Amino acid sequence: MNLDKLPFRKIRHIAEDLVRTGIKVHRYRHDQLEPELATQLNEDIRALDKVRKEKNTDQRPRLQELIEKLDGTLRKAGGTFYPHRSWSENIEMLLVGAFLVIGIRTFFFQPFIIPTNSMYPTYFGMTHENYVVPDQDEPPPPTPSKPIQFFRKLLVGATHVELIAKNDGELQIGQHRTVKARKWFIFPTQKLEFPVYVGSQLHTFQVPVDFHAIREILAESQLLPYPQPRRVKKGDKILSFDILSGDALFVDRMSYHFRKPDIGDPFVFKTNLVTSNDDQIYSVLKYKDPGKYYIKRLVGKGEDTLQLNGSALIRNGKPITGAKAFDMNAGRIGDYPGYVMNRDPDGRFMRTENDIVSIPKDHYYAMGDNSPNSSDSRTWGFVPKNAVIGRAVFIYYPFTKRWGISH
Repeated sequence: MNLDKLPFRKIRHIAEDLVRTGIKVHRYRHDQLEPELATQLNEDIRALDKVRKEKNTDQRPRLQELIEKLDGTLRKAGGTFYPHRSWSENIEMLLVGAFLVIGIRTFFFQPFIIPTNSMYPTYFGMTHENYVVPDQDEPPPPTPSKPIQFFRKLLVGATHVELIAKNDGELQIGQHRTVKARKWFIFPTQKLEFPVYVGSQLHTFQVPVDFHAIREILAESQLLPYPQPRRVKKGDKILSFDILSGDALFVDRMSYHFRKPDIGDPFVFKTNLVTSNDDQIYSVLKYKDPGKYYIKRLVGKGEDTLQLNGSALIRNGKPITGAKAFDMNAGRIGDYPGYVMNRDPDGRFMRTENDIVSIPKDHYYAMGDNSPNSSDSRTWGFVPKNAVIGRAVFIYYPFTKRWGISH
């Protein structure tokens, strides 16, 4: 080390860093070192630590001497920690950070992305904006430019999908299939791939597996069977639309360890645990949609009774309270469609207004705010208390007016 040209303050900082590194090496490698070397390392650390704490510049020669001495000892004893300590410290920081993230995710706050619109308009699943809608009275907005697409990707998670005709011809769509893909170019995932023929020329595009609005886009773009197939020319846009990501939430995994879920809570649970060995308790989501996390509104607890009265939900003989969404649905206010009867042919509960649901002990009843388009307890039954993960508390993405505290 060339310390002669350095200011005294800098030398003291070097000494402090060297002492810290020496302590780390001694702690982690003590049992691997020869006893004499371990003793020498300990003595050099103590000597340098004592002198470095003195602010008297007269101690500079002695300080430099001890720095050089400890540096030499560390080069013999340091292993991977010294002199390449920056690498080991960076790796250590990354490992500590990874364990910290895993710990926070496991015990405190877990990120969760809303895939569907069963909780709309409280939470948004994947939505879309279509830029190719033939025969519409008003023309759709123009396709965003590349810079706008980039900023929309950052701000609202918009993924642009576009399909350009390679030749002239009539459009015909084939049967889609599931293919392997990459998310963010790294993480393996699956997508739906759709074949589109212009005449006999094959074109393809892909969308996420959970993107359920694709049929609506295909209908708007006249790609589903029509009396007259849509015809395009080379260079025409067959499809052009944005997929906007669902709301990304933080789920509080801690609170329910100290209190029970409240009526009205937007709560998250594991589908694999929504099952029962008791023939008297209908709970079958594990078999209908395994390996998922669901978010719904908690509308009933054990020993409650529930039924529908028009668009309102009745709990224990009275209109339900505890969340703004209950009142909005009861009055069909804004985009809230109101609670509706179970239309699923396999559904068990709430098929008529006379159906009264009695919730078993230690179970919950879950419903989506978008009742007409929600698969919930009306169909697959009760949620056991051990299936509950936590409560949605904060929408952290996308950066829209919904960003902030969850409700």
